[in-house]
Amino acid sequence: MSSLLDDVQLPELSPREVALRSALPDILEKSSAQAGNNTAQINEGILLAFDASLSGQNKADTSNSFLFAQLAADKRFSRHSATADWVKTFFATLSLVGWTVTASRLESRTAKSPANWEAVVTPYLPEGVRPLGASGMAACQALPPDSKAIVLWEGAAVDKNDGVLIVTTAWEAKGSLNTALVGIDFAFRRNLAGFMAWDEYFDLNVQTLSLTLNEDVYAQVRQTIIDKLGDRPGYLVVNIP
Repeated sequence: MSSLLDDVQLPELSPREVALRSALPDILEKSSAQAGNNTAQINEGILLAFDASLSGQNKADTSNSFLFAQLAADKRFSRHSATADWVKTFFATLSLVGWTVTASRLESRTAKSPANWEAVVTPYLPEGVRPLGASGMAACQALPPDSKAIVLWEGAAVDKNDGVLIVTTAWEAKGSLNTALVGIDFAFRRNLAGFMAWDEYFDLNVQTLSLTLNEDVYAQVRQTIIDKLGDRPGYLVVNIP
């Protein structure tokens, strides 16, 4: 199985990554070892929220596989100018390493600005993990804009008035590692509503996925993913207080 990943290329270090590499400490080991508590992390352009039911290995596998899939997609497409192709590559890479899609949904809608993003995202999550997703988002929103997590996330997820918001919750059920992902491709719009008056809103394309990890498959590619990532988890993953 790992031979399939030999053809998956990751991008060379960008100037942004070089700057992050020199500025951010290696914290993934601490984050992945925190079993027994709900935890969260900014994983490049994704918010990952982990349920207390997960082991340290579960968290590390989820974190590494989602980072690997993002970077593999970055190698081929721009997250912002070719979002649909980037998303397809991201999902295809997750599937390749052992994540199986058990449910999916796609819709378009608008949200008035300023948007209540917690209210937008959480209804798309399974009911049992909505509090987990909401608490992870609240923890992020409480961070100052110059915090390491926000600087990391903004650099990957936001491009001027557009962006890609991905919120993922992970938990264990019936012996399996599960994730629920909400991905929102958003664009800020402003329409003239009168003299010195504008209607401001976001156009949203929302995709939701439920995924379960085939751990037998992932066990065969785990070390290959670790080797290909190198030290990137140390500066592209930041724990959220």
